[in-house]
Amino acid sequence: MMTLLLFMFTFMLPITTCGFSIQLIPIDSVILPTNHTPEERHNLLANISRNRALSLMSMSAARAMNPKEEFVTGSADTWVQCDGCRNCFPVQGGNFKYNESTTYKYLPCKNPLCVPKLCDSAGVCLYRNLYSGESKSEGWVSTDTFLFSSTNRTSMKLPVAFGCGYDNQNMSFGQNDGPSNPIAGIFGLGLGTRSILKQLGKETNRRFSYCLPSSRTSRQTHTMLSFGEDAQIRESVKTIQILPAENTPAYNVNLLGISIAGRRLNIDPALFQLKRGTIGGFFIDTGSPYTRLVQGAYTILRDEMTQYIMKNYGKCPTRKGFFDLCYGSLGGNVPLPSMTYHFKGANLVLNSGALFERFGFDLCMAILPASDAGQNLLGAFQQANHRFLFDVFVKKYTVSFAPEICL
Repeated sequence: MMTLLLFMFTFMLPITTCGFSIQLIPIDSVILPTNHTPEERHNLLANISRNRALSLMSMSAARAMNPKEEFVTGSADTWVQCDGCRNCFPVQGGNFKYNESTTYKYLPCKNPLCVPKLCDSAGVCLYRNLYSGESKSEGWVSTDTFLFSSTNRTSMKLPVAFGCGYDNQNMSFGQNDGPSNPIAGIFGLGLGTRSILKQLGKETNRRFSYCLPSSRTSRQTHTMLSFGEDAQIRESVKTIQILPAENTPAYNVNLLGISIAGRRLNIDPALFQLKRGTIGGFFIDTGSPYTRLVQGAYTILRDEMTQYIMKNYGKCPTRKGFFDLCYGSLGGNVPLPSMTYHFKGANLVLNSGALFERFGFDLCMAILPASDAGQNLLGAFQQANHRFLFDVFVKKYTVSFAPEICL
């Protein structure tokens, strides 16, 4: 669902670099009050997962405003809400004042980054992004200078084409939908012409990595989103191919099956194959806090887990909020099963801490169903304490992962 708080719109200076990193902040640390209950937190994140909103942010600094943007692997476009919008959502600190930027420019329709060729009568390139729940963002495709802070404490100023949103309808970033909302837009790292990876190809080498902390880690934990040579995995690395996926910039991989406690589930692999546009598939998605499986796969997983708990502990599940497989009296130290995703070429093995989440005395399986006409998503909760590295340099297209304590 992870995304970024950027410092944008400053004067451009020439730079040379082979990599840089940006700090990430868990989204619930800024969109939830400090006194929230575990149930409030999980209901919020489940709702975000259902609507495919985004999950992490990184922070930096600009002139008149500090727009926070959600970093998303499932979207290619970066956009921010601009002053003068006709349909707007509240933003703490106000919208981007593009008229006050001396380096801001509209992108001409003839520019190669204007894809698709959606233009107004003045020849300015436009963008139109549609999201679930009848949410959308429309506006001008523009260029300006983004300021990034790198790991060696230097700042880098880079020109970026992005969306200046003037028509943003039904956009929701959690419970802070009022004037305290700190999120001003989306930072897109998906596959696409205007993806940051491609625009800044010299600096990113079209590769990035991240390591998401567990939800049990302190709210003050800030990990890094790294690009180029900064994006590394040190040991125990497994690598799989990213599959081509028409009509979506998201990262689709070849999932063959799922095991619980070493037992392979009888799930038809066809449920994980992409078909008819964006139905099915299996996408690695930082923008979804929780994993989602299409109903046919989810039902088999839920039934297996229900039988496992009944056989070993004699307990029946209950429903709590968005989660329909919860237990209120298992105790704090009851051993629970592991889960394995069997990809073509490698397995991702997750311990029970990446399968169950606790709120209060209740323990719930932190996976949600999607419709059979929807998508399968590996959400941020199940990516925690693993480092992921995406490398989409020409003809490579791989994602690597390895266990790591993310602090």
